[in-house]
Amino acid sequence: MVLGERPFELLRDGKPIPTHFSPEHRALWQARLGVIAENEHVRRIEQPVYKRRWYRKVSDEQEFQRAFEWWLLEKAEWWLEHEAKGGPVMLERWAAALWEDARVRAAFAVASPLPSYSTGEGPGVGAAFIKLFKDLVNSASVPEGLPPAVPWEELGKVPARARKIRGKLNVPRERFWERGKGEYVWAGKR
Repeated sequence: MVLGERPFELLRDGKPIPTHFSPEHRALWQARLGVIAENEHVRRIEQPVYKRRWYRKVSDEQEFQRAFEWWLLEKAEWWLEHEAKGGPVMLERWAAALWEDARVRAAFAVASPLPSYSTGEGPGVGAAFIKLFKDLVNSASVPEGLPPAVPWEELGKVPARARKIRGKLNVPRERFWERGKGEYVWAGKR
C-alpha cells in the first residue's frame, strides 16, 4: 500500500478503491469503508487529524539529522530552563555552554559530515556548531512579548518565522523568545 490508499484517505479524497488491490484486499477495504459510513463514532476517529501520518521514506541521513536537531533543541531548552534559570542568555554563551558537554560534541562530530551542516566558513567545528545552533534556535523562537491568540492582522508586522511556528491561529508553540539581538529567554518562563 502507498500513500493515499488508506480507507480514510480514499473517503477524504473521493477516490475509488485502487484497481491493483487483490480481490481479498478490495473486499477488506470495502468493508472498512462501509463501517466508516455507517458508524458515526468510527467516522469521527477516521478523520485524518487522528491518523498517524505516513511520509515518503527519507534517507537515513535525513532521519538522523532530524533526530540530532530535535535532541539538540531539547538539550538547549533544558539548559536554558535549568542552568540559566529561564534566561535571558546571549546565544554565544548558550552555544558555548552546550559545546562543553562531551555528548553534544560527540553527536555533532557524527552529524557534521552531513551536507546541511557544512558551512565552508570560519575556523573549525566551533563555527559550524554555532551556525547550526543559531539556525535551530531561531527556527524555534518568536519575539518576546508577542501576544498569543490575537489575529495576525491586528498585530501588524510580525516575522514570518513567528507565523510559521504559531500557525494561522497564533497559538504559542515556540520553545524560546528572542529578546533583542542575540539574547533569548525560555518560552516556558511565563
